[in-house]
Amino acid sequence: MDTRYSYGGANEIQELTKQSFYSATKLQKILRKYPDLDRREQLRRTYIPILTAVCVIAAFILVQPLQAGAQKIPVLTGCRISLTPPTDATDMNTVINGSRVKTIHVEKQVFDCQVANSKYIADVTIYTEIFENRPVAPPQKTFEAITCVKEATTGNLLGCQKSPSISSTLPSTSACQSSIVGFPIEMNTVAISTGVIKTVEAQKEVFKCTKPSQTVKDLTIFTEIFEILSPMMVKKTYESVTCVTDISTAKVLACKATPTATL
Repeated sequence: MDTRYSYGGANEIQELTKQSFYSATKLQKILRKYPDLDRREQLRRTYIPILTAVCVIAAFILVQPLQAGAQKIPVLTGCRISLTPPTDATDMNTVINGSRVKTIHVEKQVFDCQVANSKYIADVTIYTEIFENRPVAPPQKTFEAITCVKEATTGNLLGCQKSPSISSTLPSTSACQSSIVGFPIEMNTVAISTGVIKTVEAQKEVFKCTKPSQTVKDLTIFTEIFEILSPMMVKKTYESVTCVTDISTAKVLACKATPTATL
C-alpha cells in the first residue's frame, strides 16, 4: 500500500476537524480515494468520532446565546391587551392520510406589559391540535402555548418560552363582554385520491371578562364534515375549545375541549 495516500487522507480529514461545520459528503469523497478497504475503515473509525465531537461542541456553542437570551425574559406583570392587535390573529390547516386526519389551529394574542420602568410586548400563541383516526378512535386534542417577549422601546426579542403545562380546569369567569375579531372564521378542505374528503370550519369568539379578575376568554367552535364518496357517506360533527388567559400576567391559565358531538 502506498503510504502517501494514507497520510494524505489523514491530513485532509484532520483539516476538516478544525472547522466548526463540516460536510459528511466531503468525508465520503476523501475515503473513496483510497482503495485499501482496511485503511479506509481505520480512517473512518478514527476520525468520524472526532468530527462528531466537533459538531456537538459547535452546536453547544451556538445554543448558548439562545439559552442566555431565554434567561432574560422577565416575569410579566402589569399587562393589558394591546391597543394594536394583529389584523388576522388566527390560522388553521388540516392534513389527511388515509383515515388519519390532523388539524392544527393557532391563535395569537398581544399584550403590552410594564415591569418597573421597563416596557415589554408579549406575543402569546395558543396551538390547538386535533388528531383523528376514523373510525378507530375518537379525536384527541392537545394544547400548547408559546410566549415571546420583546422590549417595547427597542423591538429586541428577549426570548420565547413554552408553557410547561396547561390546565384543563377553566377558572370561573363573569361580567364578560364580546370583543370584535378581525377574521373570526377559518375553513379548509382536504382530500385524498381514494375519495375521502374532510372539511373543517373554525369560528372564533373572544370575550373580555372582569370578574373575578381580568381575563380573556377565547371560544373556538369547530364544525367538521367527513365524506366518503364511494360508497357515499357523510358525517357532520362539532366541538368547541375554550382557553382563558390572565391579562395582568399574559399567561394562559387553562384550555378545555368539549367532547365531539354529532350533528
